[in-house]
Amino acid sequence: MSAPRPRHVFFLMFSIFLLLNLNYTILRSLRTTLAVVDLGAGAQSIPFFELFGAMPGAVLMTWGIARLMNRYPIHKVFILTMTAFLGFFMVFTFLLYPFLADMQKSGDVGAAAVQVLVMLFYVVAELWKPGLAIVLFWGLINQYLLVDEAKKLYAPLMLGGSLGAIVAGPLIGLCTSESFWMWFPVHAERWTHGLNLMVLFITVIGVIAGFLYYILWRCFDQYSQKYEAGAASDIYKGAISFKNSLLACIENKQLRLLSWIVIADYIAYSLGEVIFLDVLHIYLPNSSDYCAFMGNLSLWGGVLTFILSLFVTPMVLQHCRWVVAALVMPICLLLIN
Repeated sequence: MSAPRPRHVFFLMFSIFLLLNLNYTILRSLRTTLAVVDLGAGAQSIPFFELFGAMPGAVLMTWGIARLMNRYPIHKVFILTMTAFLGFFMVFTFLLYPFLADMQKSGDVGAAAVQVLVMLFYVVAELWKPGLAIVLFWGLINQYLLVDEAKKLYAPLMLGGSLGAIVAGPLIGLCTSESFWMWFPVHAERWTHGLNLMVLFITVIGVIAGFLYYILWRCFDQYSQKYEAGAASDIYKGAISFKNSLLACIENKQLRLLSWIVIADYIAYSLGEVIFLDVLHIYLPNSSDYCAFMGNLSLWGGVLTFILSLFVTPMVLQHCRWVVAALVMPICLLLIN
């Protein structure tokens, strides 16, 4: 079989990244609504979830993916990871959530038990993007493409992520709308109806993304076999050690500084998000309305990101130093807060 055309490969990469970010946008709205409005204790619980759930969860997930990648091809690791994510969301939505909702109303389940399960959903939803869209998606690209080739794909694929957020907004609004619930009720309660629909959409989209990922891997594998004597001979195929990767981030000055930048940026974003989500809860106490607003927020955030990526960011990077461009976001956060 002949090697795939570059347009064919790029279309696959663009579609996969779009679908993965579409699902993450839906999951972000769901986990926030569950934690702040529905079963959770409010926005004040989010820092607790992040510190004691998302942070250790990210370390464990990265360690687990690294172990799997040392034993299986990356496409199998992606399918296994995707199956684990989708299986958890299905079990939580259709088995655990009805039980928790009924027991919380009757007061038979302690608040601590409910918070633990809500935190579990929050953490798994939060890990979707770093696990699938960053480690495994970009890992496949960096495994089969040279660095100079991969660098050219970052900007256009980021546009695919923005389009995923744009598409997710109307989809969330449709699932949570009162008119759609009255016309096609999946559940007697509007919020449960929307939750069920969104998880079903996430499952279907995830299966499609997994199928496209497998096709992309096949394309890369066939390409590397045909051109093994050429540029593809430099493709990295060595084992990945989580310990060595962690040591590299600690010992290398540049990587260590970048790690601190990422950590500081994440903390600042999370703290600002808590204030916003708590105020939003006052104005939108209903779970469906709250989730719909989060979808609209993702829609316009995706539109703004798309415009900035096309017109503003290239101009800033062309005329300013990297450090100036990197300071734009922290300064904006400081002025807004």
